[in-house]
Amino acid sequence: MTRIMIVEDEPIISLDLEYTLKSSGYEVCGIFTSGESAIENIGSLKPDLVLMDIALSGPMKGIEAADIITKNFEIPVIYLTAHSDKSTVQAAKSSQPYGFINKPVSERDLYSSVETAIQRFALEQKLKESEKLYRTLIENALETILVIQDGKIVFKSPSPRMLSGYDDEEILSTPFINFIHPEDRPLIIENYRRRLSGEVFQTSYNFRIITKSGQTRRLEINSSMITWQNKPGLIIFLKDVTDQIAAEEALLKEQERFKILTDSMPFGIMILGSDAKIKYVNPRFTEITGYESGELPDGGVWAVKAFPDRYYRKMVLDDYNNNLTGGQPGANQSVKFEITCKNGKIKTISFTRVQLENRENLITMEDITGQIEAEKAYFESTQKFTSLFEKSHEGIMIVDNDGTIIEINSAVEKITMMKRQDILWKPVWDVHLSLMNWETRSGLDLESYRKAVISALKNDDAPWIGQITEVSIFPPGGREKIMQIMAFQIKTGRGTMLGITMRDMTESRIIEKTLAEKESTIEAILKSAPVGIGFIRDRVLISANLEMHRLLGYELNFLAGKSTRVLYPDEASYLEAGKKIYENIADGTVEVDLKFVRGDGRQINCRISLAALDPGDISRGLVASLQKIPD
Repeated sequence: MTRIMIVEDEPIISLDLEYTLKSSGYEVCGIFTSGESAIENIGSLKPDLVLMDIALSGPMKGIEAADIITKNFEIPVIYLTAHSDKSTVQAAKSSQPYGFINKPVSERDLYSSVETAIQRFALEQKLKESEKLYRTLIENALETILVIQDGKIVFKSPSPRMLSGYDDEEILSTPFINFIHPEDRPLIIENYRRRLSGEVFQTSYNFRIITKSGQTRRLEINSSMITWQNKPGLIIFLKDVTDQIAAEEALLKEQERFKILTDSMPFGIMILGSDAKIKYVNPRFTEITGYESGELPDGGVWAVKAFPDRYYRKMVLDDYNNNLTGGQPGANQSVKFEITCKNGKIKTISFTRVQLENRENLITMEDITGQIEAEKAYFESTQKFTSLFEKSHEGIMIVDNDGTIIEINSAVEKITMMKRQDILWKPVWDVHLSLMNWETRSGLDLESYRKAVISALKNDDAPWIGQITEVSIFPPGGREKIMQIMAFQIKTGRGTMLGITMRDMTESRIIEKTLAEKESTIEAILKSAPVGIGFIRDRVLISANLEMHRLLGYELNFLAGKSTRVLYPDEASYLEAGKKIYENIADGTVEVDLKFVRGDGRQINCRISLAALDPGDISRGLVASLQKIPD
């Protein structure tokens, strides 16, 4: 039953209002003749609505009392007034009343005004609750979320790494374009113009920002148009990809160097030239597919053999060509297709294409036969919910105050490889533990996990709230994934809920591991090689292995950074050898016999073979192998 307080200094009017309200089914919880007494008792009576005489006779007028009630107690107020002049109405509006009822009060006006005010107040409370929920999600997202209006940032989520060094006042008072690297500003301005004009284009791309300390960081942007505070604006999701891009660039450079020393890799490799000719396949490629290099002259022959069904082949080639169009050096895409091997066996392969700076394509392939990737379904939601959830690259899960999962985005399905219906309305501890094996649980049982979640729902200082934790999960039918997980509290009128964000770090860790393995392999090859091996740039020995130092009679690492002049008996022989080598190196490998001076002063006859690290650019250096010619 709706509880109503009456504040009226005329007893006859108060009694009439009380009778009318009770007749209409309302409860009158108190009648007061002054604003002071009403404010003094409103906290204990807790009315749902206040009828306030706009012109109370005491020191505190009705407008002043209503303003205090609205601001301090958030209770709707309707004015009772015999004064309908404009100045009184304008003064009363400052307290944000929920209506005016003219005296004498009719039963119909009273009932209509009360019901309208109660319904309006209820809707406003729901709106505030919804806005609070979304704001909590935004402020706890691992991505940076910005809202841009008229070229300025009008809202930002906390993200110290993205805009490091800038405080909120600097960010919100500075045009967004000022944070962008000068070379990337034309791109941002053009895409912003295209977005505002409604043009359809690829909205996810990378750009650079300059932090307050002068550091350059790379961000990935995803954006869409929204209405923010009744004005059109642009909501932007930013992801820091600086470390990922640096790792990918280092990996590509290491692959070019590694190709000269060995063709042994733990996964299949195909290098496809810009003319579609297959320039290289490694032994692992042959092991997976059964095809030798000479059997596959170009990409077209490979496509026919690997994808004999013409409709499936068209789908694969369309996907490849679409990814290839407009590709930039260093860009890569990962896709999964079924291939037919030379022996007729069907295998499921994960392909990754990396475009090199010379426009060639490095295609790696991993045999993942038997793995089934579930289709991801987008759930229906409001435009605002979709912008926050579905456009995020991170999984977001909302856990109710009893530990039940009540909402997820599609990224959670992708990461966990579980379907939406297998996750929703289940306890979070059941879902999480099902993705862990006995080793990764580390003694964590169901009951202790449940108690930890309930504690986090009840206590603001739970130790793992707000902490990023890295864990391994084992999705059904898939391989191990490395995840970064963070939990945060969401305060609502129904109690405390939990938000859980998750980021898939698997590919980044694989890149780091592969890079380390390649560096280790190269180091092992250099150490164990039976011939002297060294790297030369601008006639300076950048590095040399143990065998080269032994042949030339120097201690290990002595030759690193030394001019090759120290190896020759005189200036003339040094100049003559340089002429032979650099006049012919562009044609391929050069092999010459030379006389070198050892560290102990003795001369030694050697045969040296040299090849350019990059035949198109000998300034990048040469790799040299050295053998002693028997006396």
